[in-house]
Amino acid sequence: MGSVISADFLANEVRLSRMQQRTTLFLCNLAMFIVKNALRLHYGEDYSVRCLQASRAFQLVLERIGLQARLFGGDVCFAEAFANPSPEFHFGGFWDQDHHIWCVTEFTEIVDLTISQMHLHPARTRPDGLVIPPVWWDDVSRWPVTIKYLSKGQLRLDLPDADAADLAKFEQIVISVSENVLKQLEPDDVPEIDMLHGPDVMNELHAAGHPWVVGTMRFQSEHVPMPDYIVQREAELVREWESRRPGEGDKPV
Repeated sequence: MGSVISADFLANEVRLSRMQQRTTLFLCNLAMFIVKNALRLHYGEDYSVRCLQASRAFQLVLERIGLQARLFGGDVCFAEAFANPSPEFHFGGFWDQDHHIWCVTEFTEIVDLTISQMHLHPARTRPDGLVIPPVWWDDVSRWPVTIKYLSKGQLRLDLPDADAADLAKFEQIVISVSENVLKQLEPDDVPEIDMLHGPDVMNELHAAGHPWVVGTMRFQSEHVPMPDYIVQREAELVREWESRRPGEGDKPV
C-alpha cells in the first residue's frame, strides 16, 4: 500500500512546477479532479454556466497546494465539431455582449474546465456538439486557429447578495473536497484527464482520435477565420500591447 498525498509530496510537485515554469501534470490532474467533483456536488452534472465558480475553485485549490492564481474575464472562441458533421464551419463561445471567466496560474497558464461543457450550455446551437477537453494551456504564445482567449482584464468579484452567498457555500465545498481527496487518496488514485495543454498535446490527442480535436482539424487545414468580432478584438489588443513601453506587460492572449 502506498501513502496519501502528503504535504511533502505536494511541496515537491510545487518545486518541480516552479523549476519548469508550468504546473506538473499530477497537479493539473489533481486540481481538475477536485474542482470537477466539487462542481458536481453543488451544481449537478451540468455546470456549463458556472465559469466563475469553477475558476474560483481552481484558485482555491491551487492556493491550498501552494501556487498562486488569478481570475480573468473576456472573450473566448472555440471551433465546434459535431457528431453529425456538416460542411459549414461553426464557432462557439462567449464574446461581445456575452463573457467568460477563466483562471490564470502564476505561470500564466490558462485553466478552464467549464468550456468542456459548452455542448450543454443553454445557448448551444446544436444538440450533437462534441466535448471539448478541459483547458490547461501552458504556452499562451502558441494557439491553434481553433481556440482564442482574449482577456478584458483581471476579475474583481462584486456579486449580488444571493450569488455571493451561493459562492461562499460552494467555496466551503471546494475546501472540503480538497481535504478529503488529500487525506484519502494516494497519488496513483488521481485519474489522468485529457486536457488541452498546448499544440503538442493537441497533436497527441489527434493521433489518439479524440473526436473534438479530429473534428476541428479541417478549420486549421482550410485556414478558416474566426468571427469578425474576435478578429477585430484581437487586433485591438495587439495594438494596445505594441503601444506599451518595454517591460510594461505581457503580450495579450
